[in-house]
Amino acid sequence: MRHALLHAFSIAALVAALFLAWIWRDGGQGAPAVRYANPLYETLLSRPEARGLDLSYLRAVSEDRSGPGPLANPLFASEPHSYDVILFGDSTLAWGTLPSVIAEGSGLRVGLFAYESGFLNRRMTRLYDALARTYLEPGGLAVFSFAAWTQLADPDLVRLYGEDFVRIETAIAAGGLPGRLDRREAAAGLLSATGIAQWRHRLHERLFGAARDRDPVLLPLPAKPPETPARSDAGPLDVEAMHPRFLRAEPAAVTVMVDADAALRSVASDEAPPFRDLAAALPDTAGRGHLETNAAAFRALAAQAPYRSVFMIPIYAASDRSAYLVQRALYRFAYAEELCVLDLGTLHPRDETLPVGREGHVVNEGGLVKSVLIAKALADARYVCPGRQGSAR
Repeated sequence: MRHALLHAFSIAALVAALFLAWIWRDGGQGAPAVRYANPLYETLLSRPEARGLDLSYLRAVSEDRSGPGPLANPLFASEPHSYDVILFGDSTLAWGTLPSVIAEGSGLRVGLFAYESGFLNRRMTRLYDALARTYLEPGGLAVFSFAAWTQLADPDLVRLYGEDFVRIETAIAAGGLPGRLDRREAAAGLLSATGIAQWRHRLHERLFGAARDRDPVLLPLPAKPPETPARSDAGPLDVEAMHPRFLRAEPAAVTVMVDADAALRSVASDEAPPFRDLAAALPDTAGRGHLETNAAAFRALAAQAPYRSVFMIPIYAASDRSAYLVQRALYRFAYAEELCVLDLGTLHPRDETLPVGREGHVVNEGGLVKSVLIAKALADARYVCPGRQGSAR
C-alpha cells in the first residue's frame, strides 16, 4: 500500500513539475519568462524628451513580437468609462508607441488597442466603436492610426487575431465585453486555443510575476547572426528587411530595434496632397471602393458617438513622401466631414530627423519621441476638428 501511495505521489509530483515548467517556459502567450537588459535604454534616457519622465520600466524587456493578443488587452480589466483617450491602430501604432509615456506626458488616462495588420474597415470600426463607448469617458477621444492599405481592405475581413476578435464581437453582441462575459461564453472561451493561452498567462503572472518584477533577471539580449540589409529595386527598406528585434516592456506595445545604419530618417512635413480627388490618390478601383464603404461606415459611427474621433497621420520617412501624401488625401476626401485630424508630420521637430522604417513605422528612439509628440498634442488639443477644436479632458 505504501509503495502504491509513493508511486502515485511521485507521478503527481512529476505531473505538477511538468505543469509548472509548461507555465514557466514562456509565461503563456506573449509573456516570455526571460527578461533582457534593454539595449536601447541609455539612448532613450539621453533624449531631451526623456526629461521629467519615469522610464525605469523600460530597463527590462522581453523579445516578443506578438504579445498576449487582443483578449489580454488591459482595457478588459478596466472599469467602464475609465479612460480619457483610447488609441486604436495597426503596427503604425503598436510598434514604437509607449502608452505609459503618453499618459504621463499628457496627464490623461490613456488606453492602447493596436495590433499588427489591424484593419480600419467596416467590421473593425464597429468593434472599435463598442470599445470606445464602453471604456471612454463621455466626451473622450478615440484616436485612429492605420496605414493606408488597411483602410482599403474588404469591409468584413479580419487578418490576424481572428479568434480573439470573434470572441470580442460575440461578447459585444450579447451585451457584454471580456471581463464581464456570461458563464457559457467564458466556458467556451476557456476551451479554445486562445482561452488556454490566456489562463496560462494569468497563472504565470500569479505564480511567478511578483518575484520576476521584484528581482528581474536582466540578461544581455542575445546576438543574432550579422546580416547586411540590402536595398531592393522596390524602393526604401521595409522594417522587415531591417532584421528587426521586437522589445516589449508593456503588455500592449513593443519597441522595434534595428541597426542604426539600416534605419531610414523621418522628416517634418505639412505638405498638402496634390490630388484633386480620391481617384487620383487611389488609382486602384477595387481598393477605392472598399475605402468608400469603410469610410462611410466609420463616418456614420463617428457622427453618433458620445466621444470624438481623431484620424492620426503617422510619422513618415523622407523617402516615403508619397505614402504621407496619400494619408493626407484619405483624410481630406474620406473622413474630414466627421473626424478630427492629428498630423504628426506637422508636429515633427523641424531641426532633426528620427529613425523610422517604411509605411509610418518608427524604430529605436523614434518611438519615445513620437510618444511625447502625441502626449503634447493630446494635452494641448493640437488636433483639428471640422468646425471646432476640442480637448480630451
